[in-house]
Amino acid sequence: MSGVRRRKTYDNERVRDQLDWYRAKAQSNKRLATRWFVGLTVLQCLAVGCALASFVFPDGPRWPVGVFAAAAAAVTAWLQAKRVQDHAASYSLAAHELSLLRAKMPDVVTDEQLSAFVTETENNLFGELSRWRATRGEK
Repeated sequence: MSGVRRRKTYDNERVRDQLDWYRAKAQSNKRLATRWFVGLTVLQCLAVGCALASFVFPDGPRWPVGVFAAAAAAVTAWLQAKRVQDHAASYSLAAHELSLLRAKMPDVVTDEQLSAFVTETENNLFGELSRWRATRGEK
C-alpha cells in the first residue's frame, strides 16, 4: 500500500472517525446540559413563585415551595455528579485538538512523516482517554 493510500486510510478510518465521535459527544452533552439547566431554572422559578405566593397570600393554600426547592437541589446535585457541562467542554477540546492535528495531514507525504503523524495523533487520543478515566476515578 502506498504512503498516500495509507495516509488516506488512516485519515478516513481513524482520525475522521474519532473526530466525528468527539464532535457528536460534545453536542450530545451540550444539549443534555442545556436541557437540565432549563429544567433547573424552571424548578427554581416555581419555588420562588410559590414562596412569593405564600407571602402574598398567607391565609391561602399551602404552596409547595419545599417540593420545588428540593427538586431544584436534586437536579443541581445530579448536574454536579454527572458533570455534563465539563464533559461537553472536554469533548469539544478533544475534537478541536484532533482537527488541528488533522489539518497537518496534507503535509504528510513520506512514510516517516506518516509514522510520526500517527504517533502524535495516537498519543493525543490516548491522552484524552487518560484524562477521561482520571476524571471518573478509573485506572
